[in-house]
Amino acid sequence: MPDLETWLAEHPDLDPGDLAAPWRLAEGANPLDAAPAPDPARIQALRTVLLQSTANGAPQPSRRAALRRAPFAALRPWMAAAACLVLLVAAGLFFWNTPVTVHAPYGETARVALPDGSQIQLNSGSTLTYARRFTDAATRRVQLQGEAFFDVAKTGGPFVIETFNARIAVLGTSFNVRAWPNDGNAGTLVAVQTGLVEVAAKGHPHEALRLEPGEAARVAATFDAPTPEANLDPAAATAWREDRFVFVNQPLGVMFDEIERRFGIEIKAPEKIRQYPHNIGTKVTSAEKLVSDLCGSVTAFKLRYRAMANGFEVFEQ
Repeated sequence: MPDLETWLAEHPDLDPGDLAAPWRLAEGANPLDAAPAPDPARIQALRTVLLQSTANGAPQPSRRAALRRAPFAALRPWMAAAACLVLLVAAGLFFWNTPVTVHAPYGETARVALPDGSQIQLNSGSTLTYARRFTDAATRRVQLQGEAFFDVAKTGGPFVIETFNARIAVLGTSFNVRAWPNDGNAGTLVAVQTGLVEVAAKGHPHEALRLEPGEAARVAATFDAPTPEANLDPAAATAWREDRFVFVNQPLGVMFDEIERRFGIEIKAPEKIRQYPHNIGTKVTSAEKLVSDLCGSVTAFKLRYRAMANGFEVFEQ
């Protein structure tokens, strides 16, 4: 059988790097030890060329060319089989290296059961990402954008949640994480229900703060060290799971953002109104009822609202 260099000389349009893996596979190499999967576009280009070279309807060469290329006749079926094998391996590697992403659309929540048995509930508009080989790593690691309640299975290994500005490490516990990078009060807020949690700002892992049940802490958007939230009721932090709307001393803009995510609408309001801190605790029945309750409970302004095509506009009378 001719060597790889000879065959490549007959096919100058192919990249030798793309064919090294199938050649090694045909020689008996372990598929998982082959080179990393090439770009999908290059995989398709390789497949096209190889299929063309083995097509039954390909033009027949002249007698002289046929005699000259006779030693390569047996190579064509072998290369087709090798190409199929490397494409299969490449597709498998591409699949396993692609993370799993779960998104809860606006107006909906979502529940996620991780491979280790951990249970997660995502609030509206939130996204969770984790490796497909989640349980193979020494550290179970997920990424969160938005808000979620975690009930982490105790397996003996650490469980780490990464947000846009914080790192939360646990062994087995239940807690709420709120991390909206573009929220009116941007940052990562962690409220513990059971177990122990360590919270640290990204870039400052040695300044972690340990939280016990009933405690909470915030990492500001400026990536500062976490600070305790002494006045936060953990039950209020998880009120969203019971269709309740509870905020304590938070800007109205934060509450408007939450209503937008929960109902998939838009709320317009002047910045002066959005920055005003307020308290509210009520049952969620409809978006308009929440907007009405907020406008009626604020005493510093005489607020009114009107319906728009896709939401409401809040203004000062």
